[in-house]
Amino acid sequence: MLTTPYDMSTAALLHPDPISTRFVSGGGYTDDQVGAECARLAYVRFETDSSLWNNLTSFLAQGGFITVTPFEAPAVSTFGFGAFSPVRRTSVVAFRGTQPENWENWRTNLSAFLVPWSKGGHVHDGFSAAALAVSDQVSAWLEAYGAPISESIIFAGHSLGGAVATVLATLYMPHSLVTIGTPRVGDTDFCDALSGINLRRYQNCADLVTNVPPRPAYKHATRPIYIDHTGNVREKAPPKSIRIDKREARQTYQPPLDGVPLRDLADHAPINYLRAIIP
Repeated sequence: MLTTPYDMSTAALLHPDPISTRFVSGGGYTDDQVGAECARLAYVRFETDSSLWNNLTSFLAQGGFITVTPFEAPAVSTFGFGAFSPVRRTSVVAFRGTQPENWENWRTNLSAFLVPWSKGGHVHDGFSAAALAVSDQVSAWLEAYGAPISESIIFAGHSLGGAVATVLATLYMPHSLVTIGTPRVGDTDFCDALSGINLRRYQNCADLVTNVPPRPAYKHATRPIYIDHTGNVREKAPPKSIRIDKREARQTYQPPLDGVPLRDLADHAPINYLRAIIP
């Protein structure tokens, strides 16, 4: 049973910076739940205020992650963190998605030329540049907290953050890649470079971002784990069932006057993923 209502507010979509966490001390969370919540927590703007860094580390501590390291590439406005849980023996690497007022993020998103990728195929130029800007930091962190002390390594992100995590996953081959509301990142051969990773790609109903950049040049590496318009998570929803559910979602969507006008946009808000993944 869902305990959080669907959020149609513009704040949920445009300013998703969390002021609390869905982690509860002592809670038992799956890798998918850890990845999804860390993707949301990556929106904490820790680089702007030490008190926000303290908030982030406090939130992660409630999930059992007590060792946290920031990743920062201000020139391309790419931010994220690595966190390690000694109890779970799990490492998570998560990246922040697009901040609507950040022009550098939009420059990254719109630089949608396919360029050759070192691990095969072609990848979105902007996403690869953002990922490479933090790759040395991620590499150094994984040397300290990856194998052999971590039995599981999770890469995660929402939206642009999920794209950055996907690009880096081809370089470091984590155990799992957990993304929510993520765009297509590369071509078929690039997607093949992700083989061997447990791919967990969540799509919330009509989320517009999951349908860009366009096919056939771009491709998703795996079928979605679909969240229907009532908030039910469906592991293997047939394409026809998804089309019917999206149609019903759009027909029944009634936002408040100050809300997000389209269901396709409201579905992209991180909290509307988390309400279903961690009820």
